[in-house]
Amino acid sequence: MSDTTNSILYSELGADDLSFVYLGKFDNSVLGFATEILKGHISQTVESEGKKNKLSFLMIESFQNILRYGLAGRAAEMTSGEVFIVRKHKGSYYITTGNYVENVNIAPMREKLERVNSLSPEDLKKLFMMTLQNKKISRQGGAGLG
Repeated sequence: MSDTTNSILYSELGADDLSFVYLGKFDNSVLGFATEILKGHISQTVESEGKKNKLSFLMIESFQNILRYGLAGRAAEMTSGEVFIVRKHKGSYYITTGNYVENVNIAPMREKLERVNSLSPEDLKKLFMMTLQNKKISRQGGAGLG
């Protein structure tokens, strides 16, 4: 990374209680490494068992969505188009991911995101619980939220 990029990152993330940024090749070994680090932080800083479980689930599901839907593993020219960020800032956690997707997957993914984003907090919790209880697994092997 350039000094300018590092400066920008530091100015944006310097006040965070936690800043975990991964940009690079995504595979299961990186998932294991990231999970170990982040679960360690969560277990030391989050008191509620329910919140620990939700955060862990969301982080793993988000990371796995990059593995399932991302193109970097399939296209050599896209080696750094995937990013995974977890931040804790002013008491709130933020999980951000980004990756290239095939054009044919854009519309179905947009529909799912719009559906989830339109839900009230209560309905979102119901969907989350239903997904966990039914153990609904998509074709790609995830919970079907991404």
